[in-house]
Amino acid sequence: MTDKLLKLKIEILEMVAGGVPADATLAALCRATEDLMPGAIVGVTILDRAAQVFESAVFPSISSTFSESLKGARVAERPGSCALAIYQGSIVVAEDIASDTRFLDGWKTLSLDHGIGGIQSRPIRAADGAFLGTLVIGFPKHRALDEAEEEAARTATHLAGLALARRRLERQHELLVGELQHRTRNLFSAVGAVVYSTLKAYPDAKDFRRVFEGRLSALARAHSMALDASAADLRVLLTDILAPYAHRNILLDGPAFTLASDAAVAFSLATHELATNAAKYGAFSNSNGRLHVAWTVARGERGENVFALEWRESGGPAVTQPTRAGFGKFAIEQSLSSTVDGTVSLDFLPAGLICTIRAPLSARLGTLSN
Repeated sequence: MTDKLLKLKIEILEMVAGGVPADATLAALCRATEDLMPGAIVGVTILDRAAQVFESAVFPSISSTFSESLKGARVAERPGSCALAIYQGSIVVAEDIASDTRFLDGWKTLSLDHGIGGIQSRPIRAADGAFLGTLVIGFPKHRALDEAEEEAARTATHLAGLALARRRLERQHELLVGELQHRTRNLFSAVGAVVYSTLKAYPDAKDFRRVFEGRLSALARAHSMALDASAADLRVLLTDILAPYAHRNILLDGPAFTLASDAAVAFSLATHELATNAAKYGAFSNSNGRLHVAWTVARGERGENVFALEWRESGGPAVTQPTRAGFGKFAIEQSLSSTVDGTVSLDFLPAGLICTIRAPLSARLGTLSN
């Protein structure tokens, strides 16, 4: 058994190091482990990053219907031995699946239909302790593992952990590349819109350069924040954009809120345009003007969480409805509303501009900070 285990370790480590796809590596591991345990059915279940849902499974020796049926099973509902093993953080053994009262009938039927009458599920952890999945050892009829088989089970669990950790790193890399491509497309799109709209509104070269540089600077700040999650705090963003007007009467009022990356870009551009407008025509254009920016998260009419932000100017010159829609209106109404799945309204009241943003509290918008 020792020689066979050594051979197994070398084979699986070479596959992991060589970049062999995780499913193929896990299938080879399961088959090799079955060879060390006569009559066993061995498989691996794979958790999502949040360790809440089983996203896939590998059971090379039985019908794929078993693995397919496990997809989407939630740990918190504890339908079977794997979910319970993750929930408890320990090995779970069901000696007689048919009579075990801990599990759901659907999971029992699925196991029995695939020739598994007794089972044990072992949690698989990453080096940092995070749950990655489970190693499953089933038999048509339960039997205990002998000492050599127990050592093989521990070894297989460890090797499965290495394969799943490699898989998770590869997935993270794919997500980062996808996010970079997404942000790059959005950046070029935003720059193009800034150039076109600014040139249309300010055809004179000197005016164009002055306005364009301000908008481009706001865009650059937003993308810097998007790359640093700790800097995407809404209050920090507003304070940064409004820094040139810090001597004015400005009140920021709201809970700690971390913006998602795309939302940070949209809020930065919108805030820059609102502040620029206030300096030209509104609350920042005289010494009496005031700005109150307030945001909150509250229950909507259907019980959902809704984010609301209000930009309210007062004390400035009397406000009139603009005669044309420029880039500022586009940035505030279109870009921001589409980015956060919400609505934006601009009310040009005589007493001062009011901009109201409402959006469902979602991953696209951000999260309340603790």
